[in-house]
Amino acid sequence: MTKRYEYFLDLSVFEQISPPMTVAPLQLREVQPTDVNALADLMIESYRGTIDYDGEGSEEAINEIQAYLAGERGGPPLLNESRLVFAGPLLVGACLAAEWYERQLPLIAYVMIRAEWKNQGVSKQVLWEVLQALRKQGHCEVRAVITEGNTPSERLFNHMGFQKIGIT
Repeated sequence: MTKRYEYFLDLSVFEQISPPMTVAPLQLREVQPTDVNALADLMIESYRGTIDYDGEGSEEAINEIQAYLAGERGGPPLLNESRLVFAGPLLVGACLAAEWYERQLPLIAYVMIRAEWKNQGVSKQVLWEVLQALRKQGHCEVRAVITEGNTPSERLFNHMGFQKIGIT
């Protein structure tokens, strides 16, 4: 059975973290319910070949994004705090947050970066922007759940100040 670990970030500590360097002329915007197909495409491109990829196709990715938007992935989506990242017209990344009913806290539900844009600082930039938005909304802490062995996500979240607190 795959283990998933819960991570915690005190957003008052996050205030001390400087924004990451921007990697290119990227534009960020809030997520809209009409972004389903673009997010599903990004999900496939982002997860293909990773520990969290089980051969899903377009239909499964669309279903996953629709489930997130319907609040079926822990709780209602926080669309105003979630962000999409574009390089011109191309969606290159996203960070989706939700309200985690079980914890009564925000949850970073997904960080997705198009394969050719990985290791360029896009994930740090988009996660930083979402954490800033959550802090501005008055949230004091945030959680994430990461699959054991997902080294890129473990590094990203550790870099941003998250601490592993247990198995979910």
